[in-house]
Parts: sequence; C-alpha cells; structure tokens
Amino acid sequence: MKRKRTVQISSNKNSLKYEKVSDTSSSRVMAFIIDWILSGICAGIPSVIAYLILTGKSKPLTSMYQFGAAGLSREDTILISIICILFGCFYYVVIPWKIFPGQTIGKKITHLRIISTNDNKISLNTYFWRQFVFLILIEGAATPVSTYVKVIITTLTHFYVDSYLGLVWDVITLISVFILFWGKNRMSLHDCFTKTVVIKMPIN
Repeated sequence: MKRKRTVQISSNKNSLKYEKVSDTSSSRVMAFIIDWILSGICAGIPSVIAYLILTGKSKPLTSMYQFGAAGLSREDTILISIICILFGCFYYVVIPWKIFPGQTIGKKITHLRIISTNDNKISLNTYFWRQFVFLILIEGAATPVSTYVKVIITTLTHFYVDSYLGLVWDVITLISVFILFWGKNRMSLHDCFTKTVVIKMPIN
C-alpha cells in the first residue's frame, strides 16, 4: 500500500495535519475536470444568450469571433467577453469565498479544500489573486475562462494572439503542474505566490 504523505500547517493556536493532495492525484485531476466543464458552462452562458438575442440566430455559438462575423461591433464583443469573465470569476472566486469556503464545486465533490499555509482564513483578496490573476490570467491553460481574455486582446489590437498567448500559458501551466506533483513542497505556482495549499478533507 502506498504510504500517504502529509502537509503540516502550523499556527499559534494549533497544528493541523492533512494528507497532501499531490499524493492523491486522482482527486486533483477529477476536481480539475469538473471545474473545467462547469466553469466553461458558467462563463459561456452570457455569450450564448447574447448571441441568440443580438443576432436572432439559432446557430450554435462556437467562437466569440462569431459576434464580429454577424456584424456586431468590437465594443459588443469586448463587453460580452468581460461579462463572461465576471461569470467565470463568480465560479472560481465567489464560490470558494462565500458559498463553499475553500472549495470550488469540483473540490467540493472530490473532498478537497484550499487553505492558507499559516492557518488564517483566506480573504477575498487572496482568492482574487490565486483564482483570477494567477489561474486565469497567468496560468491561462488551466481554465476555459481565459479564452475570453484572448478574445478581448485580439479584438482590441486587431492581432490574433490566441496561438501565441496559448503557448505561453501552456508552458506556465506545465511548470505549475510539475512543481505541484514533483516539487519539494508540492505546491502549484498559484499556491506558492498566495501562500495556500490544497488538502484532502476526511470523508465523514
């Protein structure tokens, strides 16, 4: 039987010991898949509704660039993309902050939780930096919500950045995954910079 490693989080009040999520990779992968699907649906809702209302077409929306092809302005595409990002932020930031403390829906289902390495309650500011700035803007390949960031930049600059930015995000995400599973502290980039760690919760 594989021996489970643990991570110890200490504070002035107590000392907590949890199983490291990096040693239960199936849970982390499953949470990632669930969050990828659900966050994509959540962030995509505004664009689907807007496309149906503004164009009157029942044709499935497969790309945000269809708004321009349908004759809508750049401003419309950018505004809708921003709204989609806000919906994505609700999923990645608000849910673990207010609805399921320390958990996205994927982490809730797989019994994982984000905690602070100093055992403090995680603030909205920390969730914003961890889940939005790092996960969506810097490690963009880790979530479909980053698609709308590429759309905004491309629409503003008239330069198709998707492949270039996608490559950069792929590299950064791979680095994050590598240090998560094989690094000394078993923490991803967004964990390292925000002083958080994902732990496995006991199943009651």
